[in-house]
Amino acid sequence: MNARSIGAVVITAVLAIVGTYLFVGGPSQAQTAGPTDLVVGQAYQVADFSTCSVPDGSLRKEWHFGGRDRSRRNQFTPERDGRGRRIFRRVTHDSTLPVGHMRLRKVNETDPVLEGFSYGNYSWSGLVVEYNGRVERQSVVGPCGPAR
Repeated sequence: MNARSIGAVVITAVLAIVGTYLFVGGPSQAQTAGPTDLVVGQAYQVADFSTCSVPDGSLRKEWHFGGRDRSRRNQFTPERDGRGRRIFRRVTHDSTLPVGHMRLRKVNETDPVLEGFSYGNYSWSGLVVEYNGRVERQSVVGPCGPAR
């Protein structure tokens, strides 16, 4: 084989790999399960948020930021954790979270004891979304936008 033939084989192989990657889809097409660039414990000013659905049927909150955080990309947070618990919590009497702001907070909780009877050890750790603001009744507004 001469140099021209080897170059043609290499170019064909590279084009096949790139074409397959673009056709099948790369990481930019993957749905994210939650927020990607929010720092746990930091408060962010919110313009508004809505509920949307992802292809697997689960729900997400899509947060739109305002004020000093208006240049931040919209973010998704799951509606429920892996065990079906709501992770969205409205807080109103928290001096560390200003009105109109949201934050992610790490929690370690146990299920309550009901009427003095424990139903087992159902402790869990995870993130909750705390929001200090007015919450209007929401219906699902449609499919979520592109992955963030």
